[in-house]
Amino acid sequence: MIGPSHVFAARPGNAPNAVRVSLGAARSRAELGRGLTILAELLDSPTWSALR
Repeated sequence: MIGPSHVFAARPGNAPNAVRVSLGAARSRAELGRGLTILAELLDSPTWSALR
């Protein structure tokens, strides 16, 4: 699961501008592997690099 930081915040208003990744949402290691591969590809993309 990938979601905005406010979903994971313990208290309203204390969420930094970030994205959190939950590894426990995967139903299997294969699904987790696919998701992590997609995430790695997105982070390596030129669009992401331009946002840093």
